[in-house]
Amino acid sequence: MNDAASPGRPNRRASLDREPRDHPATPLFRVRSFSCCVHHARRLDHCVSDDLVVVGWHVYELTDSALQLGLIGLAQFMAPVILMVPAGQIVDRYNRRLVLRLSYALAFASSAG
Repeated sequence: MNDAASPGRPNRRASLDREPRDHPATPLFRVRSFSCCVHHARRLDHCVSDDLVVVGWHVYELTDSALQLGLIGLAQFMAPVILMVPAGQIVDRYNRRLVLRLSYALAFASSAG
């Protein structure tokens, strides 16, 4: 069998010898930066959800009031909803890496107390 490509067809062997990162159908998790970003986002989501549960338990333990616990849950839900539009404006106008670093620092400072 001849490995050379016929005039109307591309060389199939040459397309198989390409590097995986050059292939248009490379799975995203083989891209290291994407994989690290997704892993970091999952870890951050886990930490934030743990923080929300701890705050709820602490408020309920201090007050023994389901109403206070519900108000804390409402405040935790409404904060992202209210800050969504201003956050979008800030991210569009300023350096996104700086905004992300400052938001992580603020979240850390608020969690540390």
